Amino acid sequence: MDEGLFKLFPEDQEGKKSPWHSISGKLMDTIEENLRSFEPALLDEYEGVNITPIRNFEKPLISRFVDPHATHSYGAPPSIDTEEMKRIAQLKGNVIKGTVNCYRAQKLEKITLVRLELIEKYYGNIVTIWPANEYALPILIMSMDENPNATHFFVDCIPLADCVSDISYLEEYLDPLEPAWKQYKFIRDLPNFPDYEVNLYSWMRAISSPYLITRRVPPNKPKDIRRDLLRLGVDYLKIYTDVWRKADPQDQRYMSSLNQRKGSIREQFRTRKDPDGKFWWKGERYLGPELTHSLMTTCY
Repeated sequence: MDEGLFKLFPEDQEGKKSPWHSISGKLMDTIEENLRSFEPALLDEYEGVNITPIRNFEKPLISRFVDPHATHSYGAPPSIDTEEMKRIAQLKGNVIKGTVNCYRAQKLEKITLVRLELIEKYYGNIVTIWPANEYALPILIMSMDENPNATHFFVDCIPLADCVSDISYLEEYLDPLEPAWKQYKFIRDLPNFPDYEVNLYSWMRAISSPYLITRRVPPNKPKDIRRDLLRLGVDYLKIYTDVWRKADPQDQRYMSSLNQRKGSIREQFRTRKDPDGKFWWKGERYLGPELTHSLMTTCY
């Protein structure tokens, strides 16, 4: 999880590598098709907040610099440096578009799908699935962001239990991922793409599962890598769906500690655990504090 969509590369020139074709939209289309098994119901409200305004939005970049008096803020500076402002002003289109849809389903608290598009050149997508409090299912998080120079992918099923002391949890909820992990772990083992090394903060490494796969790579190196990323995402979702189908509600005493961990994981994602200021407030600078807060709340 790093700067992803929200990094504007100084070396970019409009049309440098265009035309180019994003695969992240195809990934999201395929994910949506596979979500039908959950029979999801679209939510208009989440945690008492009307979330219909974020289903579709389009914002000009320049006007979204942070208001220092904003109700919600992730700590972004109220303005940006002159050089970055010049680069943004020269970008064609100069808008960020997005759709955020949040669903409820059986055994699940929510499923959230996020699509973001920045000036028709940078694409970011997030999928999160959170279990209901009666179920010990892991949290599925998948993200893919792209630009003409790099593709970054992240997928994991984050456990709610300590899998060292609760080995049965590992075997029941995570080990079904083993065949897919073996097939795609070469992605995790690819050499670092210069200047785009994946940045996993210590808190993120602490909550990850043994089946985390993430890497930032050039769009076509190795050959067909984006096709492999698409297949990886779909395969992980299909395995999660099979585990979901078999899941039974658990004893309240057992779920007490698991839900406490789930709450801590949620808090880590929602708050500003971002010491370098490259993720949350980078997004805040382009989306604005209120929209960023809604995005973080619905996703996590």
